[in-house]
Amino acid sequence: METLKQFIESQTNDKIRSMSFIEYVYFIINNKDLKASDVYNSVDIDRRTWSKIISNKIKPSLEMAVKIAIGLKLSNEECKILLKKL
Repeated sequence: METLKQFIESQTNDKIRSMSFIEYVYFIINNKDLKASDVYNSVDIDRRTWSKIISNKIKPSLEMAVKIAIGLKLSNEECKILLKKL
């Protein structure tokens, strides 16, 4: 029988797996108490490009996704999860 901690982790993992790229980005932003502007300004993404990405008008390139991961200060595991969502 799984513990409560294991159950919570499995539910969180299921939730994360079902998130889109943008949903995951905002999940991280909210969990790390960041602002979206802090993220895109820290890696030199202009506001218009960011707006197009979050409104799904353009799909971020691998390079752009890596920049976003750097701006979010993701761990290796978090970065892998983000890049798999492309």
